[in-house]
Amino acid sequence: MSDGAEPTILIGFGDAPSTVEAVRSLVDAGHRVVVFGRAGPRSRPHVPPLGVRIIRITAPERDAGRALADLVSVARAVRPAVVLPLDDAAVWLAGTAAGDLEAAVAGPTGPLLDLALDHRVQLAGAELVGLAVPPTVTCRTRDDLLALAGAPLLVRSALAVHERDGRLVVPPVRVGAGRPALAAIAEGWDEDVPLLAQSHVAGRVEEIAGVASAEGLGLWSAHRPSRVVAARRSGRGGWSPVAPDAAAMAGCEALLGGAHWRGPFSLEFVRDAAGRLWFSRLAGRCTTGWRWRAGTGSSTPRRRWPRCSAPAQRAWRRVERGPNRAARPGSRAGRTALRAARSRAGRTEPRARPAVVRPGPRPRDRDRGARRPAPTSGGAAGRRPAGRAAAGRPRGPRRGRARCPRRSRRPPRRSSEAAR
Repeated sequence: MSDGAEPTILIGFGDAPSTVEAVRSLVDAGHRVVVFGRAGPRSRPHVPPLGVRIIRITAPERDAGRALADLVSVARAVRPAVVLPLDDAAVWLAGTAAGDLEAAVAGPTGPLLDLALDHRVQLAGAELVGLAVPPTVTCRTRDDLLALAGAPLLVRSALAVHERDGRLVVPPVRVGAGRPALAAIAEGWDEDVPLLAQSHVAGRVEEIAGVASAEGLGLWSAHRPSRVVAARRSGRGGWSPVAPDAAAMAGCEALLGGAHWRGPFSLEFVRDAAGRLWFSRLAGRCTTGWRWRAGTGSSTPRRRWPRCSAPAQRAWRRVERGPNRAARPGSRAGRTALRAARSRAGRTEPRARPAVVRPGPRPRDRDRGARRPAPTSGGAAGRRPAGRAAAGRPRGPRRGRARCPRRSRRPPRRSSEAAR
């Protein structure tokens, strides 16, 4: 347990999409927050400027064993009351090292770790409780995957994360239809973990989130991305709250209640054009559109800039907008996209680039070029002289230090007559 009146919460990884909202809500609730992030120049923790401490550990994608040892060392040094994982890699680390952290883990541990990271267990459990699951085929070889060429397929690994050669691998989710697309997917697959090929469902992604405790499941919330996406991961972007579906909530209670789930959860669905919800996956962590709720309202408003200096506010806005430069209004790509959208709407035409006016030659250079003799053809005589001779002026004395002929290190040999 942490010392002092304020309990310490250890969360990570810092570059997870839900880090900003989690840090903000925990600090507002009076907790002391410590964020652990990946070591390396490419890791950029999304932490608002609220005086939160950031500790770097070895990235599990480089060395999973060392990352586990670093996380245990950080937990013993910080002595947190709760460890809160924010992405699948952190769920794997916290669940694997739960016995050595000396703190409670707000996430799946033990047998629940298989339910949180194995998509085969999730799909089987969702189908058992009555949720709609797209037709799924398990592919163990490349021939099994290539035999499904035809209809659009959503291809993902059976495990959300898995360890290979001492490193943690986070496989991507891809969509392919024809044989060339499936061949490209199979080219980088080493067949160590089976692939799941599902019928691609086009629609809008909806996530139903909540918190499970000993009293049951509660603090329900649902949200969807503000733009239309396919069944793949929606990524960063705006999220709009919606009313949770009653049938989906009943299925979640049957799925997670029977497994005795503890901690936050999020179930991802896809709503097709007919309005039917299809189960996609279960995430045992906070998701991108997560809103920590206190009572009936949200403790993290969508736009509330902290009272701090101007550089800190600019840093906060960069964190809120995310790393996508095309979405930033001040970037060149953002201005180009805005002008194109206004042009399509008929509001205004895109501005043409002004002509670049290059300055002409200086008067001295212009006069020098006029007095330069015309070149003649043929051999060395036709070469154009350089320097002062090109301008028709006599060559003056050479400025600077005169170059001496190269001297030999050995003294010159004396002839026999000079020696006599």
